[in-house]
Amino acid sequence: MSGSRSGPASSRRPGARRGRGRFTTTDGTVNEGYLPDWAEDDPTEVDVPPDELAQRLALVNHRTFFEGPLMPVTAPDLWDGPQDEPVLEGSIDCNPHDPDPRKRIPVANLQLAEGRWILGLDPHQLTEIAAKLREHADLLDQKIRPALVAARDDWAARHRD
Repeated sequence: MSGSRSGPASSRRPGARRGRGRFTTTDGTVNEGYLPDWAEDDPTEVDVPPDELAQRLALVNHRTFFEGPLMPVTAPDLWDGPQDEPVLEGSIDCNPHDPDPRKRIPVANLQLAEGRWILGLDPHQLTEIAAKLREHADLLDQKIRPALVAARDDWAARHRD
Protein backbone atom coordinates (compact mmCIF):
# COMPACT_ATOMS: atom_id res chain seq x y z
CA MET A 1 0.00 0.00 0.00
CA SER A 2 1.21 3.52 -0.55
CA GLY A 3 2.88 5.52 2.16
CA SER A 4 1.98 8.80 3.74
CA ARG A 5 3.94 11.66 5.17
CA SER A 6 2.69 10.99 8.67
CA GLY A 7 5.70 8.92 9.68
CA PRO A 8 6.30 5.31 10.60
CA ALA A 9 5.04 5.30 14.16
CA SER A 10 1.59 6.61 13.28
CA SER A 11 0.85 4.03 10.61
CA ARG A 12 1.85 0.79 12.35
CA ARG A 13 -1.25 -1.24 13.05
CA PRO A 14 -1.95 -2.37 16.60
CA GLY A 15 -0.79 -5.94 17.10
CA ALA A 16 1.47 -5.89 14.05
CA ARG A 17 4.81 -7.55 14.67
CA ARG A 18 7.72 -5.20 14.16
CA GLY A 19 9.59 -6.15 11.02
CA ARG A 20 6.75 -8.31 9.64
CA GLY A 21 3.72 -7.44 7.53
CA ARG A 22 0.93 -10.01 7.47
CA PHE A 23 -2.06 -10.82 5.30
CA THR A 24 -4.59 -13.21 6.81
CA THR A 25 -7.34 -14.55 4.60
CA THR A 26 -10.85 -15.44 5.69
CA ASP A 27 -9.93 -19.14 5.39
CA GLY A 28 -7.01 -18.68 7.83
CA THR A 29 -4.16 -18.60 5.31
CA VAL A 30 -1.37 -16.34 6.52
CA ASN A 31 1.12 -14.66 4.19
CA GLU A 32 3.84 -12.91 6.14
CA GLY A 33 6.68 -10.81 4.75
CA TYR A 34 9.46 -8.50 5.81
CA LEU A 35 8.38 -5.00 6.80
CA PRO A 36 11.37 -2.65 6.76
CA ASP A 37 11.76 -0.16 9.62
CA TRP A 38 11.85 2.71 7.11
CA ALA A 39 8.44 1.82 5.62
CA GLU A 40 5.90 4.43 6.67
CA ASP A 41 2.89 2.13 6.36
CA ASP A 42 2.19 -1.36 7.59
CA PRO A 43 0.29 -3.25 4.88
CA THR A 44 -1.09 -5.82 7.37
CA GLU A 45 -4.64 -6.89 6.54
CA VAL A 46 -7.04 -9.42 8.03
CA ASP A 47 -10.15 -11.06 6.58
CA VAL A 48 -8.84 -10.87 3.02
CA PRO A 49 -10.93 -13.01 0.65
CA PRO A 50 -8.60 -15.79 -0.59
CA ASP A 51 -9.28 -14.95 -4.23
CA GLU A 52 -8.06 -11.36 -3.59
CA LEU A 53 -4.79 -12.25 -1.81
CA ALA A 54 -2.56 -12.12 -4.92
CA GLN A 55 -4.04 -8.77 -5.95
CA ARG A 56 -3.60 -7.28 -2.47
CA LEU A 57 0.00 -8.50 -2.26
CA ALA A 58 0.74 -6.96 -5.66
CA LEU A 59 -0.35 -3.59 -4.23
CA VAL A 60 2.06 -3.70 -1.26
CA ASN A 61 4.37 -0.70 -1.44
CA HIS A 62 6.95 -0.02 1.24
CA ARG A 63 7.69 3.70 1.06
CA THR A 64 9.27 6.55 2.91
CA PHE A 65 9.20 10.13 1.69
CA PHE A 66 11.85 12.82 1.82
CA GLU A 67 11.30 16.52 1.35
CA GLY A 68 12.72 18.85 -1.23
CA PRO A 69 13.42 22.56 -0.88
CA LEU A 70 10.57 24.97 -1.57
CA MET A 71 11.20 27.20 -4.56
CA PRO A 72 9.03 29.74 -6.39
CA VAL A 73 7.73 27.70 -9.32
CA THR A 74 5.67 29.19 -12.13
CA ALA A 75 3.37 27.02 -14.22
CA PRO A 76 1.42 29.43 -16.45
CA ASP A 77 -0.76 26.62 -17.82
CA LEU A 78 -1.75 25.54 -14.28
CA TRP A 79 -1.82 28.64 -12.05
CA ASP A 80 -1.15 32.39 -12.00
CA GLY A 81 2.17 33.66 -10.69
CA PRO A 82 4.86 31.82 -8.76
CA GLN A 83 3.96 29.43 -5.97
CA ASP A 84 6.30 27.89 -3.44
CA GLU A 85 6.54 24.27 -4.54
CA PRO A 86 8.89 21.53 -3.40
CA VAL A 87 11.49 20.48 -5.94
CA LEU A 88 13.61 17.35 -5.86
CA GLU A 89 11.46 15.71 -3.22
CA GLY A 90 10.84 12.02 -3.47
CA SER A 91 10.63 8.65 -1.92
CA ILE A 92 12.35 5.35 -1.39
CA ASP A 93 10.00 2.62 -2.60
CA CYS A 94 9.95 -1.16 -2.69
CA ASN A 95 7.13 -3.25 -4.14
CA PRO A 96 8.11 -6.74 -2.93
CA HIS A 97 5.47 -8.64 -4.92
CA ASP A 98 5.61 -6.65 -8.18
CA PRO A 99 5.80 -8.69 -11.39
CA ASP A 100 8.78 -6.50 -12.41
CA PRO A 101 11.79 -7.77 -10.43
CA ARG A 102 13.44 -4.32 -10.62
CA LYS A 103 10.66 -2.96 -8.38
CA ARG A 104 11.12 -5.71 -5.77
CA ILE A 105 14.21 -4.01 -4.35
CA PRO A 106 14.32 -0.49 -2.88
CA VAL A 107 14.74 2.32 -5.41
CA ALA A 108 14.76 6.10 -5.12
CA ASN A 109 12.24 8.22 -7.00
CA LEU A 110 12.83 11.96 -7.46
CA GLN A 111 10.11 14.42 -8.35
CA LEU A 112 11.86 17.27 -10.15
CA ALA A 113 8.77 19.45 -9.89
CA GLU A 114 5.09 18.62 -9.71
CA GLY A 115 4.34 15.80 -12.13
CA ARG A 116 7.93 15.37 -13.40
CA TRP A 117 9.75 12.34 -12.01
CA ILE A 118 12.97 10.36 -12.36
CA LEU A 119 11.97 6.86 -11.30
CA GLY A 120 13.69 3.68 -10.18
CA LEU A 121 17.13 5.00 -9.29
CA ASP A 122 19.59 2.51 -7.86
CA PRO A 123 22.34 3.76 -5.50
CA HIS A 124 24.82 4.32 -8.36
CA GLN A 125 22.29 6.24 -10.45
CA LEU A 126 21.35 8.36 -7.42
CA THR A 127 25.05 9.19 -6.95
CA GLU A 128 25.23 10.23 -10.62
CA ILE A 129 22.22 12.54 -10.19
CA ALA A 130 23.73 14.06 -7.04
CA ALA A 131 27.04 14.69 -8.86
CA LYS A 132 25.23 16.38 -11.76
CA LEU A 133 23.30 18.58 -9.32
CA ARG A 134 26.55 19.56 -7.53
CA GLU A 135 28.12 20.39 -10.90
CA HIS A 136 25.09 22.43 -11.84
CA ALA A 137 25.05 24.24 -8.48
CA ASP A 138 28.74 25.10 -8.99
CA LEU A 139 27.97 26.38 -12.50
CA LEU A 140 25.12 28.53 -11.17
CA ASP A 141 27.21 29.89 -8.31
CA GLN A 142 30.59 30.31 -10.01
CA LYS A 143 29.70 31.25 -13.60
CA ILE A 144 26.03 32.09 -14.06
CA ARG A 145 25.67 34.33 -10.98
CA PRO A 146 28.76 36.45 -11.88
CA ALA A 147 27.56 36.62 -15.49
CA LEU A 148 24.13 37.73 -14.30
CA VAL A 149 25.65 40.40 -12.02
CA ALA A 150 27.78 41.67 -14.93
CA ALA A 151 24.77 41.67 -17.26
CA ARG A 152 22.68 43.61 -14.72
CA ASP A 153 25.49 46.10 -14.10
CA ASP A 154 25.92 46.59 -17.86
CA TRP A 155 22.16 46.98 -18.30
CA ALA A 156 21.88 49.48 -15.45
CA ALA A 157 24.79 51.52 -16.87
CA ARG A 158 23.04 51.84 -20.23
CA HIS A 159 19.43 52.17 -19.11
CA ARG A 160 19.19 54.90 -16.55
CA ASP A 161 15.61 55.54 -15.54
